[in-house]
Amino acid sequence: MTIIRKLRFNASCSGSAFVCNNLREIRASNIGQLVKISGIVTRCSDVKPLMKVVGYTCEQCGFEIYQEVTA
Repeated sequence: MTIIRKLRFNASCSGSAFVCNNLREIRASNIGQLVKISGIVTRCSDVKPLMKVVGYTCEQCGFEIYQEVTA
């Protein structure tokens, strides 16, 4: 099963964004603020899905049980 989601994101800034030239300039005080970063992507990977519910099926009788993953 493949889930395809289209996401459109528009952000407008009226000059209140914190502009940094280096990723190391971002500090804890920037949490909750719009941060503008300029750079080049050198590596990327797939997003690993987060398992929320696990399902087990008995091979003998076909009984199914579901368990919520909290960790």
